[in-house]
Amino acid sequence: DDDVDVASLLSDVEALRSAQQRATTRLEEVQSQIFDLVRPHKKELLTTYQKASQLRAEITGLGEKLRAAASAASDAQQSFLRKQEDLDGYEACLRRQVGVVDASATTLDAIAEMADATA
Repeated sequence: DDDVDVASLLSDVEALRSAQQRATTRLEEVQSQIFDLVRPHKKELLTTYQKASQLRAEITGLGEKLRAAASAASDAQQSFLRKQEDLDGYEACLRRQVGVVDASATTLDAIAEMADATA
């Protein structure tokens, strides 16, 4: 370590400190410029953010309403399908009853013909 040039190291350290100070100063200038650009629009940005929050809440509410409506529609469809099945069952029952009544009428007609023939 006898070859170390202390004066050179101190000079390098001072150069780094100076570069750091210039970078810090430039960073502060840029931050100030950004704040100066944003400051006039701060109220507008806050208003826009508030509107976005309100819209987000409204959209969430509408989504919940749509899910509820979809659920109600699904329930109504299921109810309709159950009623349709019931009606199909009633129709089949009525057709059978019509068949029984028709068969009874045919039987009664045959009995009436037999009665006429024997009279």
